[in-house]
Amino acid sequence: MSIISTALSATGIKDYLYGAAIVALIGGFLWYNHHERAIGAAQVVASDQKAVAAQVERDAAVQSIAAVATQLAEKKDEAIIAVPVHNAPLPSRLCGPARSRSPVPGAAGPGPGGVIAPISGNEDARATSELQRFADAAVTIARDADAQVTALQAVDAALRAEMATSTAPAK
Repeated sequence: MSIISTALSATGIKDYLYGAAIVALIGGFLWYNHHERAIGAAQVVASDQKAVAAQVERDAAVQSIAAVATQLAEKKDEAIIAVPVHNAPLPSRLCGPARSRSPVPGAAGPGPGGVIAPISGNEDARATSELQRFADAAVTIARDADAQVTALQAVDAALRAEMATSTAPAK
């Protein structure tokens, strides 16, 4: 007889049954463990996909809200800057009344033939009206520039206040 047959005859059928039961239990445990890990991995993948979809939806909502807020702010700025403020009274005249004579002195004596040439005020009146139109345009441009500066200062103050509240530490 060989050593194997001697060892087999020394152990009874009961030992084989116990050994088979132990091997079956270990195999069953390993299969169950593998099965549960596969289910857990599938749940993790599904949860990640759900979180990514929710984040994409939130990002889209935030971007659309930001776009609307930007458009509203742009419209508000355009309305503030584009509308000039006409609350200061315009000066009626920058210069005194048009002179009836030229500011340049005439000739010291009579001209040829003893006739003194008349001095006309037409050129002075035309120059005064041109100067008045120029002054009115300059005042309007300056007033519009002042309105734009005031509007930009208000926007700057609002942005500074918003930045101060957004960077303030949470309590």
